Amino acid sequence: MKNNPLVPTPSRAGTFSKRKPHNLNAGYVCELVNRRTGVGPVVIYDRQRGFDFDADERYIIVCEEHHSGTTSPSLPRARLIMKAVDFCGECMSASLTTIGAFTEEQRT
Repeated sequence: MKNNPLVPTPSRAGTFSKRKPHNLNAGYVCELVNRRTGVGPVVIYDRQRGFDFDADERYIIVCEEHHSGTTSPSLPRARLIMKAVDFCGECMSASLTTIGAFTEEQRT
């Protein structure tokens, strides 16, 4: 019988990962490096898996670098929000500053 990739094997269960440092947090679903700034991870947590957060919706999306977050009722929507990082004002302003600097360099 093949191992189910969604169920952790005993050799990997409960192990810390350098690539995914939040994988031992309660309610952890997934994470990726912030695509707007390239710094710090954006993480999705699931309230039904033990993440303690006062919200009406199931999934919590957190910018770990700036400690800001938002919620989503579904995982596909949470993944879209995670990739866009539109909910984090500091990431948005940092990316706009970077874009402004890039266009100034191209003009000269």
